[in-house]
Amino acid sequence: MSTKRRPDNRYVVIHGHFYQPPRENPWIEAIERQPGAAPHHDWNEHIAWECYLPNMVSRVVNDAGKIVDLVNNYRAISFDFGPTLLAWLEHAFPGVYGAILAADAESAAANDGHGNAMAQAYNHMILPLANERDRRTQILWGIEDFRHRFGRDPEGMWLPETAVNNATVRALVAAGIKFIVLAPGQAWRYRPIGAHDWHEVADGSIDPRRPYRVVIEGENRDEPPLEGELAVFFYDGTLAHGVAFDQLLGNAAQLADRIEAAFGAPMLAPARLVNIATDGETYGHHRHFTDMALAYVTKYELPQRGIALTNYAAYLAQFPPEFEVELKPGRAGLGTSWSCAHGVERWQADCGCTTGEPGRHQKWRAPMRRAFDALRDAAAELFEREGGTLFKDPWAARDNYIRLILDRSEQNVGAFMAKHLAVAPEPEARVRALKWLEGQRHAMLMYTSCGWFFDDVSRPEPVQCMLYAARAAQLVRNLTGRDLEASLVEALAEAPGNTIAFPTGRDVYEKLVRPSILSWERLVAHYAITIGLGDEQVDPDRIYHYRVARLAERRFSANGDLFVAAQLRLTSGVTGESQRALYFLAHLGEDRVYCYVARGAGDKQYAAVVTSLGEHAGDYAEVGIQALARPHFAGEPFSLSDLLYDERERLVTRLLHDRLGAASGQLLELFLDNMGLLKRYHDVGWRVPAVLRASSEYALGEALAERFRDRRDDLTRERVADLADAIAYARALDFAPQLEGAAVVFEAIVLDRVRALRAAQSVENAHALGEALAIDREIGLGARLYRVQNEFFGLLREQAARLLEDGGSDEERQIREIVAEAAEQLGFDLTALRQSAAQQ
Repeated sequence: MSTKRRPDNRYVVIHGHFYQPPRENPWIEAIERQPGAAPHHDWNEHIAWECYLPNMVSRVVNDAGKIVDLVNNYRAISFDFGPTLLAWLEHAFPGVYGAILAADAESAAANDGHGNAMAQAYNHMILPLANERDRRTQILWGIEDFRHRFGRDPEGMWLPETAVNNATVRALVAAGIKFIVLAPGQAWRYRPIGAHDWHEVADGSIDPRRPYRVVIEGENRDEPPLEGELAVFFYDGTLAHGVAFDQLLGNAAQLADRIEAAFGAPMLAPARLVNIATDGETYGHHRHFTDMALAYVTKYELPQRGIALTNYAAYLAQFPPEFEVELKPGRAGLGTSWSCAHGVERWQADCGCTTGEPGRHQKWRAPMRRAFDALRDAAAELFEREGGTLFKDPWAARDNYIRLILDRSEQNVGAFMAKHLAVAPEPEARVRALKWLEGQRHAMLMYTSCGWFFDDVSRPEPVQCMLYAARAAQLVRNLTGRDLEASLVEALAEAPGNTIAFPTGRDVYEKLVRPSILSWERLVAHYAITIGLGDEQVDPDRIYHYRVARLAERRFSANGDLFVAAQLRLTSGVTGESQRALYFLAHLGEDRVYCYVARGAGDKQYAAVVTSLGEHAGDYAEVGIQALARPHFAGEPFSLSDLLYDERERLVTRLLHDRLGAASGQLLELFLDNMGLLKRYHDVGWRVPAVLRASSEYALGEALAERFRDRRDDLTRERVADLADAIAYARALDFAPQLEGAAVVFEAIVLDRVRALRAAQSVENAHALGEALAIDREIGLGARLYRVQNEFFGLLREQAARLLEDGGSDEERQIREIVAEAAEQLGFDLTALRQSAAQQ
């Protein structure tokens, strides 16, 4: 990418707005499994595999479908990533996260400090509908998050849904933002800077081939103009629509033709710009494999036509605005957006903008916003009044709280408290301060735009926003005793739904939100049950962000059943709040689990429980578990159904898998012992009993996965030959062995072997890789070798001289032969890669 002036001064910016709403459970700060995203854990992971990862290593293929190059699209395009999405990517896909940061650094180095990345308002709140405080905090948090991740100040900021009004413009200028990107239909009129006459373009006909300076109006007529400037780029609406919704990404040459045509005749200007802005998820998620078209057009088509790729900041630095523009004010001055024909009504009214489900209204939008507004205002009043006794300036502390969200280390928390607390930084004061700030964070997260975008109040997006509202109300109640939840629920009753199951927002809250509200008691029970049932994936010293201190524990056995009495202390990694608790766990075999919890219980109560268990544990069969627990614990016991989703699923799956595992060997023997009989069934056209077919398909897959796990370090064709033959025989009988689990294990094995060869080019490592790929070829696993391809391409690039050229020792020739065969199987065009290496 370069902005060095070319003879015809034609520049292109392709911008991707990459964003997913925050999906974390507000109590554990983690995303729980979302079944609709299967086979992936959740929608973030699903979209990462379809979009964020492919754009890091996008395939360029030849006419035969063979890979000739892998391209990091983030190096070529302009982009913004939602801060909450980047926070997730940092931990879930660190390679992708690192590639995004590196792409910005490389582009900035090539363009005098002007990188590809733009900032984004923090959690995708519709800024024109926010109050002044929230608008300012959202912008400041977006800037600070960007600075923390990219190591520089942002020049541009992407506005959620490109929603803008004058108040938003003023807030951006006050924060030092230099430019934004809008849809052409958001412009009202423009003129050359210094001219008198305006040209109206309310029909969307503004020329998108240049930047404009936004006319910044005062809040009232008597107020002087705000110091500072804000530029705006209007993206090419026709091209953007073609990329997002038509077939322009079906052919890279066709897209390049359309881009070239969009320049039009030369203008009387120093340069011409074509800029396209769409959702970044267009490239791979909304339209599968279109990241490949993006890679080809940016690396090959546009450069071959003499068209320079650049980014908005670099272009603006070289070609500042010569025209100014007034933006449409929208209804009541609330502004406009790119996804609502009625301004910003989509996020507050039944305006008719929907995602297309027929017969559904959106009358719930306004009541839900009013319910949240009332909660926000009540919480803000309490924060200002009571937080004012803790903070020197509560709102300045909130604006700066992003620094703790990004780094919750003890040292950073201490520095924050020293700067903002008006009282001594004692532990109690610190916890109260953090809880107030967390309440304010969730009172903003509940306004994430997706909550209003779709067709019904019971969809996951509004439910997620209600979860944030519930957490905000819970924190306020813990701090003040004031119940804001009751009025929230009452207000949600005025939000009519579209379904019989959820006639109002109140029903949504009661059925989908309230059961998710996490108490300390349930959190303790979650820990006790998962530890008690021997879940190996549970860290005994941590539950999500909560730290666990195990203070005391006694275990008893009676009639083969397990009883545990224990004390522990939980400490939130977010607020620092600690709670001491006592629990009594009874595991009566399989899935029969009972857990009683007493929060705040001391040593005396623990000793009483231990004594009682020691004397009476063996009597439970006669008197019942409740009789043992009742003298010491109030309330009903927790069970497996009270576990958080992921652990509940994992434990139940494990219990079922253990039972199936015990039987799978017998099922495999049943198939092997009766192959001849099954063939007779097949040959005469009889239908094999469904139970035998299903059990055989399952057993073969389990056996192969287990063999892969057992032979991970010394896997060869010979060591799976018997199962390979059995699978081939089953397929000849028209069985479909369930090999998905085995394919996952196999991919990890092959990935390890490519990495080993990448680290040391030896014949032994090469043979190990060749053997593994031969297994895939002979069995027909259908393993997803995407990550293997990425690693293998790195191997080819790093070792081009040794692996792609002729000559060398016998050992090097053997390695080359195996690598060539592997390249063929993995879908690479080795000839093209050799030519590319020679040119470099």
